[in-house]
Amino acid sequence: MKKSKLSVSVVLTTMLVLISPAFQPVRAQSVAALDTTFGTNGSARFFISGGDSTQDFGTSAVIEPDGKIIVAGYSLDNSIYTAFGIARLDSTGKIDNSFGTGGTSRTHIAGGASVKDWGNSVILQPDGKIVVAGLSMDGSDNAGFAVARFNFNGALDNTFGENGTVRTYITGGDSTDDEGYSAALQADGKIVVAGFSHDDVYTSSFALARFNSDGTLDGSFGTNGTARTHISGGDPSGEDEGYSVAIQADGKIVVAGSSPDISGNRAFAVACFNSNGTLDSAFGSNGSTRTFISSGGSYHDGGYSVVVQPDGKIIVAGYSFYNRTVAFAIARFNSDGTNDNSFGINGSARSYISGGSGDYDEGRSVAIQSDGKIVIGGSSYDASGPGTYAFAVERFDPNGIIDSSFATNGSARAFIAGGTNADDRAYGIAIQPNGKIILAGYSWDGTSENNAFAAARFLPDSAKRPLSVRNRGAIDPETCELFQNYPNPFNPTTTINYQIPMTSHVTLKVYDVLGREVRTLVNEREKIGRYEVRFDASNLPSGVYFYRISAAGDGGKAFTSVKKLMLVK
Repeated sequence: MKKSKLSVSVVLTTMLVLISPAFQPVRAQSVAALDTTFGTNGSARFFISGGDSTQDFGTSAVIEPDGKIIVAGYSLDNSIYTAFGIARLDSTGKIDNSFGTGGTSRTHIAGGASVKDWGNSVILQPDGKIVVAGLSMDGSDNAGFAVARFNFNGALDNTFGENGTVRTYITGGDSTDDEGYSAALQADGKIVVAGFSHDDVYTSSFALARFNSDGTLDGSFGTNGTARTHISGGDPSGEDEGYSVAIQADGKIVVAGSSPDISGNRAFAVACFNSNGTLDSAFGSNGSTRTFISSGGSYHDGGYSVVVQPDGKIIVAGYSFYNRTVAFAIARFNSDGTNDNSFGINGSARSYISGGSGDYDEGRSVAIQSDGKIVIGGSSYDASGPGTYAFAVERFDPNGIIDSSFATNGSARAFIAGGTNADDRAYGIAIQPNGKIILAGYSWDGTSENNAFAAARFLPDSAKRPLSVRNRGAIDPETCELFQNYPNPFNPTTTINYQIPMTSHVTLKVYDVLGREVRTLVNEREKIGRYEVRFDASNLPSGVYFYRISAAGDGGKAFTSVKKLMLVK
């Protein structure tokens, strides 16, 4: 197998070693956003039954209708061979012993050599059956797309494929390196798996396979049930890597990942396929598009996860490498594949995680809340020691601006209880109906060098008042007033003061000159007093902005006021 899901991380980690202390910015510690009612103080780690408890890697998560949490990945059994692994937690973060063996299950893929079977994605069918997709290697180290289906109780579903599993190569590849990384379920019950396929030693393409509900390949899709394509605008002899798939409301299939140009610069990439497996020529350039992340260095941007909004717009999340640092990155595309310039800066945004060092923050998965806000999960490096990574989560408003009402300045990071706070990395995300955010991945025990499945749960809104807002104390104003910010002009932070004479629900928002909301600074019920807010515009371009306050008091007249501020960089 020529590449793996972790290969880009390895490359970027090598780059990270070259970073000198002079390039390591200081970041404020996060407001605790973990849900302490989950697991042990908000997180849980566990090994897969039947493995050897040294190398268990969680990669994906899904929420069952009863609130139980499925985490899937892969598990080492004797320091050489890995199998698909799956575990179920109850809503409190404890292992559900009614599932599989002691709450977990593992299996090898029929047709492989039981050498390296990696589960990379998990989805849930309406009937409660659990589908895990990934890759499986044969005895000649040839990797193929692989799928396993489990019953609700964790046992393999023997009505699917060969005793519950299937394995296939992508037509048009060279049948040596076809790697599945993501699965999606169509409305008709067919299963779509996406990844990439090599056709010679150096070239790979986005790839898809579609399976019928019984595990057989769907011959009506593409060529013999599979499809592959290079990304327009990239290097036709380069390595295009698809990592995530989503189904649009019209049945079209969107695959996201990364694509290099002839200079080796990687960009976010998206391809759109019709429901029959042909490219949608109306999307992008002949069915695909690629874009670099704004404010990055147009050097190394990679997409790992895709989701389609209810309005048809496409969100892709991943990472952006610039100036020896790696940041969370996000881009939004219109349904025709063009950049959505109403989102972030020219259709994209990048941001570091509060509490990390800003050296290596890698977004791995994305989900959309019911209110339209966008949540990215991944990992964050803090430079406090070699190999020190934590689970990380960040939230954006629907317009692509960091949601400062979430945790600390829009993001949070957390280590996994029971590990050694050395190497905890999240790869999957799921949002519960109550809005709580589940991240799944793995946690390293630095003493015994064991990796375990891990999960953490974050509150949708900080349990504490944001640190950027504080009451000025014993001031008893008689009128509502919004004061001019200072300094003004500013770069990149400024302070805004306001006062309210009675308990009110207060909103304080910032808008650009076109009237588009770019930041919500306050949105909560506040007591009488004078307040001070620090506005950080480090991820916004220079220009004129407006801030507007609205206060609705108990029995009082509604108050609004607008003032202008100027950002000069």
